[in-house]
Amino acid sequence: VLGFAMWNYRTEPCLMGWQQGHKPEALPVPDEHSNCWETGWEGKARCTDGQHPTQKPVRLFELPMLKHTRPGAICLETFAGSGSQVIAAERLDRRCFAVERMPQFCDVIVQRWEQYTGQTAIRVPAEGSE
Repeated sequence: VLGFAMWNYRTEPCLMGWQQGHKPEALPVPDEHSNCWETGWEGKARCTDGQHPTQKPVRLFELPMLKHTRPGAICLETFAGSGSQVIAAERLDRRCFAVERMPQFCDVIVQRWEQYTGQTAIRVPAEGSE
């Protein structure tokens, strides 16, 4: 997250990586016009349910998935937060390997996934806990 500014940012940087020699495809995306994507975003006001303070619109994750992956591909999310990328992967038939260190946000991710899919997640206790 960028630091203090007198004006509100309209952009958020994104990092994409790949293994040398395995550059991802650049697939056509309908209505793609630039590298600046606009999607519904109401800032912090969008989080009226108190689930996560920086919940991102799912569409922000769908666009790069559509551009660089095909159905069944693995997408890595190392800061899963509220699980928007998990939902995007589910919608687009991708596999999302998500990491989140805060237990309360892991619960948010599972709740959002269950609500979206209508399925019940299988919870596996951590080693040493019951």
